[in-house]
Amino acid sequence: MKKFSLISILAVGVSTVAHASGPLGDASSFNAFIFGNYSAASDSEGAIAAGGSITGSQNTNMHQFQGTLGTTGNIGVYGGLGSNLGGNLQKGNVYLQGGSYTGNNNGHGSINIGANATLSGAFAADETYLKGVSKAIKNLAGYDFNVDYTHNNGNDALFHYGAGQTLDLHTHNNLQFNVSALTANLVTHGVDIYVLNISASELSTLNANANNIEFDGLDATHNLYINVIGDGTHGVTWSPQQQTNSGNQYTLYNFVNTPTVTTNQLFTGSILATGSKVIQGNGDIQGNVIANGLEQHNELHFDAGNGVYHGYVPPAAVPEPAPIAALGMGALLVLRRRKKS
Repeated sequence: MKKFSLISILAVGVSTVAHASGPLGDASSFNAFIFGNYSAASDSEGAIAAGGSITGSQNTNMHQFQGTLGTTGNIGVYGGLGSNLGGNLQKGNVYLQGGSYTGNNNGHGSINIGANATLSGAFAADETYLKGVSKAIKNLAGYDFNVDYTHNNGNDALFHYGAGQTLDLHTHNNLQFNVSALTANLVTHGVDIYVLNISASELSTLNANANNIEFDGLDATHNLYINVIGDGTHGVTWSPQQQTNSGNQYTLYNFVNTPTVTTNQLFTGSILATGSKVIQGNGDIQGNVIANGLEQHNELHFDAGNGVYHGYVPPAAVPEPAPIAALGMGALLVLRRRKKS
């Protein structure tokens, strides 16, 4: 009888996801990487990928921005779902698994539908990987966002963090964080990583009190993760104009348990909202947008200086499937019984 070791049995449960070399996998090359449907009423300076349908108005300018990342500028649909893309193609190529292209091609790219529309990468694997990244960031220890807006007779705001530590944010309406004044929550691969956790209720307080929020001190060795934690039922809105100056390409917003995410002002930094539909209101988004769905009403910017994420990403947390885990436990019991006999 052929013998199987415990290791060979349990190896069935090990899951690996292949992804590109960018920090956000294949999504690093796209301005918006959307698992479901994407609709646009403004232009995107980088490539778009969607697992559902892509729709655009006649004013939509889909084009490649010649940034430092050397993106392909492809607008594509994975999964073979029907698509209807309108607008003006300035640069790059359109790849549609199905549907039709109803916009204008200004001669800078090609329209590929059906058999010619194969895009590289396994979209399902990318989605699994990115959800694992979101989970890994959410599980990191961080500082709970807690700002006292009554500090100094309401003129200054005070950030409380750690064990009785405080950081004076200098103004009430315009919050200015210098992350170098904080202690990094994680130091790995030569990178200091700062993690802020904002609950839905704390975000409401922030929206009511702050017109602007600015993060300084970020660079290739100082990265910022911001976990925005919802209740799983209600959507969240980010109202303050959010800026990170030259460090926006090292800022990653991770929205968890938020069915919808609405941005109402200029938003600099990349958005990881794997379970959410992002609704862009006023203001451009300067960075990668990774979400379950996207309703775009203003520009998406993609070049390195405008926020494409260049920072460190923790290893994706990929849970072991329950049936496989049960198989592994069963194998342990079988081996234990054999040893006793």
